[in-house]
Amino acid sequence: MEVANKFFNFLWGILLFCFAFFFLDYFEVLLIKHEKFKSLIYFGFLISSLFSLLLLYTSSYSKKLKILLSLIPITSIIFILKIGILNFIFSITTWKTQTILYQNKENKNLKVEFQMLDIGFAGYDKREVEIHYFTDWFYTFKPRKENYEPSKWDIINKEVNELNLVY
Repeated sequence: MEVANKFFNFLWGILLFCFAFFFLDYFEVLLIKHEKFKSLIYFGFLISSLFSLLLLYTSSYSKKLKILLSLIPITSIIFILKIGILNFIFSITTWKTQTILYQNKENKNLKVEFQMLDIGFAGYDKREVEIHYFTDWFYTFKPRKENYEPSKWDIINKEVNELNLVY
């Protein structure tokens, strides 16, 4: 039983790690840029939810603790079923930067980008957004403003800016 408890604790740690990053990314608080890491988080969230729920009942914890520890896996599974397995899998794809349009002169991590998202058989979704990179792996975004003050922004891709992308 001691081995089952240790394995459950390890799996519980993975679940909490994946749980935190999944909800930050899914609700667009802090987006994950690298698709492999995002896949690892999403599938880790799904698999660790299922297995931690199964392993919980083989552990030697008290009944009250088992009920308390089962809340997050059960909530996770219900959330995944509510949004749908296919929507869950399709949300793993990341927005791909096609062109950097502007870069802030004061903060080099602040850029305006044209991005595309592969949405499977339905084609591509497109957007122009202001991106703030915290690291190479994580960023936040907000909708693009129409006019950028030239004193604060460098034009990176002049040809694309002259086309004034309309979609």
